[in-house]
Amino acid sequence: MISGLRLPAGLAVLLTPAGRLADKPEQKPWPVGGTELPRGTILFHDDVGKVVSARLARHMRLFGVRLTAGTHLLFDQQEQISGFVLMRPQRVRGIDFPRYGRLYFGSRGRIGRALLGRSQLIHGIPCAAEHWIEFHDSGRLARARLSADHVVGSRSFSKGEIIELYADGRPLRGTLEEDEVVGGVQLRAGDRIENHFEDGKLKAVAFGSDRLVQGNPCRRGMETWFHQNGKLRKCWLSRPARLQGLLVRDRIELYPSGSLEQTFLAEPSKIQGIDFADDAIALHPSGEVRSGRLARTQVIGEERYGGLTLIHMDVSGRITLAEPFAPPPDP
Repeated sequence: MISGLRLPAGLAVLLTPAGRLADKPEQKPWPVGGTELPRGTILFHDDVGKVVSARLARHMRLFGVRLTAGTHLLFDQQEQISGFVLMRPQRVRGIDFPRYGRLYFGSRGRIGRALLGRSQLIHGIPCAAEHWIEFHDSGRLARARLSADHVVGSRSFSKGEIIELYADGRPLRGTLEEDEVVGGVQLRAGDRIENHFEDGKLKAVAFGSDRLVQGNPCRRGMETWFHQNGKLRKCWLSRPARLQGLLVRDRIELYPSGSLEQTFLAEPSKIQGIDFADDAIALHPSGEVRSGRLARTQVIGEERYGGLTLIHMDVSGRITLAEPFAPPPDP
């Protein structure tokens, strides 16, 4: 309570040296963003004089919502109304909001994001109280925390999990309840979709079991990524595998063409006449070494490089940078 006014938490206000509000009630109707605020509405400014909020002096309708006297309007940097803070519990467009609940609006005057006052169904999704929900410009639910286990289509979600939806209601991610082809990739029940491309093609998935993907043994439980053309982009290996004549381990990353981009060698290997250590190695799209760590001291060209030196090479095989190995200091 300041100067006899009940103000919501987090509101920025200016005070006089005596500790009273520096802002005065408007004595005439004040137009903001094409809306004329009622006489007596109190405007709150930032330190450069821009309006950041306003306390309504009487009831008015805004964005199709009937607001009571005392409601605080929120403004953006252009002094346009972006939302409001409710001073009492209120039902807005079929959704219950708590006292001091904040609602922000999107580009079409629809609710963009808000804080729920109680757990409730929104567009068929059980949304948890006291968590932010977000909406698409179309008005459809975009993001919420679940108040109960829920299934959307063939995908299941657990209570407390964040669910994200496309504007058409399709879930962005989720664990499959049954086998399904997603974006041209055959998936099994128990696989968890983590992301899609906008055209619906699969972008990332965590397999529920070890899986052979385009000839590569990918590990269960770890994210496996795809390029938009459907080619495997990267995965953690379930076992060492041979790619492009190299025995590799741990993780692989591939170019959109399917050629190897970077990985870890499972054994010391001679590549382009150079002995590389069983460590990280990167290749150019055409297959030549881009970077790798030397297995031993050796002469390359006319230069001598120590063991474990990290070298960088262009497509012609010329070393463009050499970083000698520096062991970490003793603790």
